[in-house]
Amino acid sequence: MLLLRPHHINCLFFYQGLGYSKNFTIGMDKLVTLIKENPYSKVMFIVGCDILCNNCPNRQVNNCCITQNKVNELDYNTLRTYNIKEN
Repeated sequence: MLLLRPHHINCLFFYQGLGYSKNFTIGMDKLVTLIKENPYSKVMFIVGCDILCNNCPNRQVNNCCITQNKVNELDYNTLRTYNIKEN
């Protein structure tokens, strides 16, 4: 099962091969490939760090984002917009 931050579905939809850093772009490319090769994979939406966060330059040592309040707001807005439940 793939754990994914809710707002990252928007990032995946609009992704064009650009990113915060080279490592982030490589991680995003891997995720896009994984989803394309396994289109029926199960996804669990979590408000917290996921595999994309691992390569994000905004991630801190304690797994929090330097813009934690902003990304949480993006996550909850995405859940509401698409009528998705967390977990």
